[in-house]
Amino acid sequence: MVEKPACKELEQRIRDLESEVSRLRQQEHELYENQERYNLHFTLANDVMYSIDPQFKVISVTPNVEKMLGYTPEELIGRPFYELNVLAVEYAEHAFDDVMYVLSKGTIDSTVYQFIAKDGKRKFGEVSGVPLVRDGKAVAVISVARDITGRLEMEQSLRESEERFRAIFDSAQDCIFIK
Repeated sequence: MVEKPACKELEQRIRDLESEVSRLRQQEHELYENQERYNLHFTLANDVMYSIDPQFKVISVTPNVEKMLGYTPEELIGRPFYELNVLAVEYAEHAFDDVMYVLSKGTIDSTVYQFIAKDGKRKFGEVSGVPLVRDGKAVAVISVARDITGRLEMEQSLRESEERFRAIFDSAQDCIFIK
């Protein structure tokens, strides 16, 4: 015959369970606060962080993609990258090769692609990528993209200005000096 636990033993079990529930609620609260903090960090960053699975489907993307390209994360997540038309066609093969390289556990420190925003404007992004490895296998590519359009435009403007200055300097018949 099975003995029934004494009243004191049941009371102790109840206290233990209540203590465990309290501890779990505290952990849940701490996890929520951490998630809130990380979401805030990702939202404040100017860079876009995203991940792509081996079938080139967008798994995740930070909300600031809307600032950079005009798309909401919901418009991108779950769709194959090549269907989104956010990458200029002339960069597609390079991007495909880079993704395959990262899925073979390589890393891309910096490469440049041209993206097409929702409004049709073209923007240059500097992209890095690392593999997400689970059980020894790369299951996704985690990437960070930074809009460098302004920087490239300034570099081009500087080159053009330098070329004009050089053309004037080289073709001048008068003596030119810089003091």
